[in-house]
Amino acid sequence: MDLLIIKTSSFGDIVHGLQAIDSLRRQWERAGKRGAITWLVQDRFAGLVEASGIAETCWTFSRRDRFLGDKALRARLRSRRFDLVLDLQGRWKTGYWTWLARADRKIGRADAREFAGMFYPEKPALPPGGRYGSHALDILLNYLPLLGGEATLAGPLRFPGGVKPEVDPAVLARRPILIFPDSAQAVKEWPGHRELTRELANAYPTIPILWPGWSDMAPPSGLRHDNFINLMKRVPLKSLPEVVGSARLVIANDSGPMHLAAAMGIPVIGLFGPSSAVRYGPRGLAPGLARAIAAPGGRLADLSVATVRDEITACLEGTAERRLDAR
Repeated sequence: MDLLIIKTSSFGDIVHGLQAIDSLRRQWERAGKRGAITWLVQDRFAGLVEASGIAETCWTFSRRDRFLGDKALRARLRSRRFDLVLDLQGRWKTGYWTWLARADRKIGRADAREFAGMFYPEKPALPPGGRYGSHALDILLNYLPLLGGEATLAGPLRFPGGVKPEVDPAVLARRPILIFPDSAQAVKEWPGHRELTRELANAYPTIPILWPGWSDMAPPSGLRHDNFINLMKRVPLKSLPEVVGSARLVIANDSGPMHLAAAMGIPVIGLFGPSSAVRYGPRGLAPGLARAIAAPGGRLADLSVATVRDEITACLEGTAERRLDAR
């Protein structure tokens, strides 16, 4: 079967899409079915899809193409016939592309926005929690029963197509703690990362404390050891899974790296303020692997470093050694 998957952004949403399609693919393989997958994704996230090895082909577009995509993409969608198109995004642009694509069967989101629902002949049912009470991943897993599968995860995500990071392998072999201080939205960024990093680096001198990420945040001061390594803007997306896969623990805002860690079976603590942990929290693959801390009243500024540190201590002493094998 020839499939076109449309899941264009953002980082965390693409991780959820990869989890759902990986589960579908594994279930089909157990049943003796095979599918060739083409994935349409925004160019800045293509490295993640390519590293997963789930899609044989990636079609990309630029975020600068704000309306209907460039002429070449529209011609490409019309030039090939698919057996199935799945729009996992559910926005006007992706609905239009679903309509434009040539396919025997087209399925899109029941909770589509921007009137995209008009483009979908089929829609999966929403989970019992509905649009606003269901986890984002469960909404995507509900596509699977329409395709002969079960709405369950098949296992941790693997990234066989990843690129080796330019990080000392000896550092990764020591199973670092990763802290991601940034997020796609400033309102989701907890202001305590620098203080937390200093406390952890000083309390665990034999454990590397790494900052992968993409911001210009200044590193913490007052470090008593040399175990902190600032990797900001030094780990491209296609190399990030290998860095995350080495971690004993990931601490992150509500962000793509948080979802990536959870999908790979790495212990993770997500910090939540204005967004809902029920809908967007990290989904672990075993009890205790993924934890969410909700800020008091949804205000990240009111979430204390002590609260986060206590959760980290409990995680390091409890679940970190029970992580799933992400290889």
